[in-house]
Amino acid sequence: MKVLHLGLFAACLSLTAAAAPGEETLESLEAKLKPKWKEIKSLSATVVMSTTMPGVSMKMEGPYEFMMKDGKQCFRMETKMQQSFGDQKMEMTGLYVCDGDVMYMLTENMGQKSCMKMKPDASQMQSPAAENMFESLRQQMDMSVAPDEKVDGKDAYVIQGKPKTQASMPGVTLTKVYFDQKTGMMLKTVGLGADGSTVSEMTYKDVKLNPAISADRFKFEAPEGVPVMDMTGQ
Repeated sequence: MKVLHLGLFAACLSLTAAAAPGEETLESLEAKLKPKWKEIKSLSATVVMSTTMPGVSMKMEGPYEFMMKDGKQCFRMETKMQQSFGDQKMEMTGLYVCDGDVMYMLTENMGQKSCMKMKPDASQMQSPAAENMFESLRQQMDMSVAPDEKVDGKDAYVIQGKPKTQASMPGVTLTKVYFDQKTGMMLKTVGLGADGSTVSEMTYKDVKLNPAISADRFKFEAPEGVPVMDMTGQ
C-alpha cells in the first residue's frame, strides 16, 4: 500500500530554498507535525483510492487499521476494487495483513483465490501518521510547502513535489499531500498530470485515532484449500 502519488505548478522550491520571514518551511512544518504523530499509536479509517488514465480507471475502497505493537508497525486492510480497461470491467477483493514482520496478501478474482506471504517494504508499512513520513516523501519526490487548504472542512497543511522517477507514478508530474493541522495525520494525497487533471487520489475517511484494536486483527490464517506462496526468501 504506497503512501504517495503525483502535476502542475510552475516551479517547486528545493529543500534548501530560502524562505521569507514568517513563511512555513519543510523543516518548520515537520517540527509541528512530528510531536502529533508520536501521539498516534493506533488508528482506523476507510481508505478510498482511485486512478484515471487514458483507457484505464481503477477505484478501490475498504477499511484500514493500524497499530504499533512492541515497536512494530502492524496493519490490516480489506479492499474491493473495480477496474475498467476500455469496455472491459473487472472486480477484485483483497485482504492485506501485516504483523510487523511479514505481510500476507489474499486476493480473489473471478472466484479464484490466491495468497502470498512477503516481506513488506517501508512504504507498505507506513501509516498516515508515521514519524518518518517526511523522510519517505523526500526519497520519492522533491518537495516544497504549498498554501494551506481545507479537506472535508478540516484545515490542512499542504506539501507538493515532483516525483523523482516516473516508474512509480505513471502519468504524474506533481504530488500534493495534505496533513490535518489539528491531529497531524495525512488526510489525502493527489497526483496531477501535466494538464492539471487528477491522475490518482487517496483519501482517509471516518478516521478514529487511538482506538482499541485487538492484536488478533493482525494475525492471518489462509482459507482452507488456498496455498500460500512464500516470497519472503526472494
